[in-house]
Amino acid sequence: MLGWNPPSRWPAITALGPILVAAALMASPAFPPPSATAQDTLSARGGPSIELASQSIWIDEEGPFQISLQLLDAPDQPVLDFIVGVPIRSRSAFLDRIAEPATGLVLQQISGLAVPEADASGIVSLQFAIGTGQIPPPHESDQPMLWLPEAGLYPLRIVLRDSDGARLDTVHTFAVRTP
Repeated sequence: MLGWNPPSRWPAITALGPILVAAALMASPAFPPPSATAQDTLSARGGPSIELASQSIWIDEEGPFQISLQLLDAPDQPVLDFIVGVPIRSRSAFLDRIAEPATGLVLQQISGLAVPEADASGIVSLQFAIGTGQIPPPHESDQPMLWLPEAGLYPLRIVLRDSDGARLDTVHTFAVRTP
């Protein structure tokens, strides 16, 4: 073996590397959004809230995407909305989304997703299939599907709502889809 040829994904991974690392760090519960609004910080006032417990660090085209959330003081029969933004293409766009997480174009919205049963520690876990390609694929499963058409960093907004549809709290994170 005279030399090592990196896999064909190597240029894409090295180009996205700094953004992916920053996204993984910023998605951590230790880094709340710097511009959290009053609506996003209801827990500070003692109302219902949602916290990110864990999530998949990255997702390949076969998926799945797993996320665990802790709901605090949630009402009976809460629902979740998952809003996926268009992929972020530059460092400046990433920094803009950190400063103003609720801005940007929406790629997909999953509304009214029932909250699954919590485990003994109060954590609810969800798993999403991954749809790829330029056209959203048909989906005939009970498992919800996130459509991430190509490799990139996708803003993800998770909204906790009561049974009447009133927004109670919001969490912002990122989904990293690898090539």
